[in-house]
Amino acid sequence: MKKLILLLFLVMSLSIVFAELEINIPFENPVLGPPYEGTPYTFTSEQFEVTNLGVTEMFNLTVEPVDLPDGWSLMWCHELEGDANCHLLPNWDFEFPNGSLLNLDFIFTNVSSLDDCTITYTLTSALLTEPVVIEFTFYPENFVNGSDDLTIDPINIGLSNYPNPFNPSTTISYELTQQELINANITIYNTKGQIIRNYNHLNSNGSIIWDGRDNNGNIVNSGVYFYKLDCIKTSKIKKMILIK
Repeated sequence: MKKLILLLFLVMSLSIVFAELEINIPFENPVLGPPYEGTPYTFTSEQFEVTNLGVTEMFNLTVEPVDLPDGWSLMWCHELEGDANCHLLPNWDFEFPNGSLLNLDFIFTNVSSLDDCTITYTLTSALLTEPVVIEFTFYPENFVNGSDDLTIDPINIGLSNYPNPFNPSTTISYELTQQELINANITIYNTKGQIIRNYNHLNSNGSIIWDGRDNNGNIVNSGVYFYKLDCIKTSKIKKMILIK
């Protein structure tokens, strides 16, 4: 009987060790971005690390912003065993090998107001007794300094597509000033954050037609896609749905 109790205790102890994650955050929280002074900008955080000290197991990572300010967009990226991707959707299922290192960061695009936003990373798996939650708060530096009473006129980008949902093609319309058109481009992503199609060096206000093909001319699958307009001062992301 004593041997049985000892064996059960040993199994329970190993389960706790196997489920262990080590988290290394090399930067301070809250995370301060550059001052916002009327020109929208993109902010990319430093990477932080999560190491799996236990067995290889399937994990789910959910990344959610709390009270995302109007106009801001959130993207987050990962790097795991040579596989690197950026995500626009909050959920990612992945195999986390024993001893491997998962690098994560977050990207705010079109930071265009003196607001703050909290980002929550939640890791779950069958071996974890409870979810592991990592939380950051981000805001522009002059928000911290109490300058949130400034009157600021952010850049207004016109961006839309029609029809949406669509089949087989959709027209993406954009409107920018001549200065903003410098090096402006539109990129289409899938839900894994992979680049599907590029339209570079936009030279006038107007529109482009996406025919549901990637950069190699292959017809893509039906589903949700994101189109992102980048220009010299700011960027903007919107969602569209291809149906077949």
